[in-house]
Amino acid sequence: REFKGIWRRFELIDQIEFQEGVPPITIISDYGHHPDAIMETIKGSRAFFPGRRVVLVYQPHQHNRTKKLFNEFVEVLQEPDLLLLSDIYDVEGRVAEEDREVHSSSLAEAIAHEARNDERYHYTGGLDETRESLSRAWQPGDVVIIMGAGDIDTLARNLPSYE
Repeated sequence: REFKGIWRRFELIDQIEFQEGVPPITIISDYGHHPDAIMETIKGSRAFFPGRRVVLVYQPHQHNRTKKLFNEFVEVLQEPDLLLLSDIYDVEGRVAEEDREVHSSSLAEAIAHEARNDERYHYTGGLDETRESLSRAWQPGDVVIIMGAGDIDTLARNLPSYE
């Protein structure tokens, strides 16, 4: 048997190929949702795909976790070359327990403020809007990491075509 990796841990989903000599867009899906996992995945992508632009499409998981680790998220989410930040994933059955004080838009604002560069960090809303944002932003050679423990994996497996 051949070992094919672990589902949603730096899982290669697709390579969008172009003409010879043009690097593909590489699509990775990853379950990571803690700042440490995000950092290691970004580091791994830079080591595995040196010199390529890293685009992180991230869906925070749970409002309470995002609030508790807010400063760590602000720090680590400055690491990719481009960040597309979707809405926080609400876990079914836990919605009533969640502190709705924190939102992805406020996280994106804090990241852009801390980094003094709002050109690279974008709040994208729901998955449909995030898909549209990605289709406008990606370029040949990009390593696109679609990351989070919620339903963001559906985006990785149902990408728009490159135009």
